[in-house]
Amino acid sequence: MKYPEIAVIGTGKLAYHLSQNLENAGLTVSAIYGRSSDKAKLLSEQLYQAVPVSETDFTDLSARIFFLAVSDNAIDT
Repeated sequence: MKYPEIAVIGTGKLAYHLSQNLENAGLTVSAIYGRSSDKAKLLSEQLYQAVPVSETDFTDLSARIFFLAVSDNAIDT
């Protein structure tokens, strides 16, 4: 069974550990988004297939599951 690809939004400790564990479980993390493109690039380089994403328009991504791994302050209410 092929599982859907995953994107992680965030580049901090939670995003790092989450993406590592998802890959260790055999899932594909295909994209990392962060406010800092440098941090997104650094995290994506530690994963097998992930690419850094700098735009918030995710419609062209192959990922179908998105994890928000950001601080509460980063979410606008």
